[in-house]
Amino acid sequence: MAIGDSGQLVASVDGPAILLWDLRDPGVPRRIEKLAGNRGEAWSLALSRNGRWLASGDAYGTTNLYLLGEHFSPDLPSDRAD
Repeated sequence: MAIGDSGQLVASVDGPAILLWDLRDPGVPRRIEKLAGNRGEAWSLALSRNGRWLASGDAYGTTNLYLLGEHFSPDLPSDRAD
C-alpha cells in the first residue's frame, strides 16, 4: 500500500492490478481506478510527493511507472497555465 502526502490518495494491490482510492471522505472510500501492467503480483508501491507518479514492482522484478492524471490528486495545485 502507498499513501499520498495529502492522505487523500491511496494505492493498494489486488494481485497484478493496482487499485487507486479517493479518501477525501474516509468513511466512504471510493475506488477511482484499476491499473494494469504488472506481469505478476505487485509487491511494492510508491507514490511521488506530488501524487502524479506511481511506481510499482512485481514478483518478476519488473518496475512500472504510471503518470496519474490531476484528478487523482485534487488538493494539489496545477503547474499548467490555463
